Amino acid sequence: MSAIQEIVHCAQLELKLEEKFFSIEEEWSEQNLSFQYYKSHGPVLLDSNHTHSLLEQLEHAQIELATMLTSKYIQPLKEEAIQWAAKLATISDILQQVKTLINSLCSTVETSVIRTLWDWLPSRITEMSIIASFHGSNVS
Repeated sequence: MSAIQEIVHCAQLELKLEEKFFSIEEEWSEQNLSFQYYKSHGPVLLDSNHTHSLLEQLEHAQIELATMLTSKYIQPLKEEAIQWAAKLATISDILQQVKTLINSLCSTVETSVIRTLWDWLPSRITEMSIIASFHGSNVS
């Protein structure tokens, strides 16, 4: 393979990774959580179907980023990809924590606990927004 062919080949592989990366970035720049009503307390529970789907999408994006980071052709975007991998890991941790907390409290929760949870949840969502907006993105 000539030097020019090698350069073209490398550029094509970099472009594929760049397109995949920007697709992930676009998908996760804005995600919405869906809530369900709990008795008369309002929308305080995460919609389990939506959250499950969101967690699956998140896992898929994390796997794609991890795979991308193993490629030698990711160098132009490596720092951004590392940052997005960290953001997605944080979002995953937060969603898992919230999902676990809500599920464990669901059957025995009292009004005061719901109010406490409802007060705590927006700060976690704000934290997700801050993490995602670190580079001009917005998760809501």
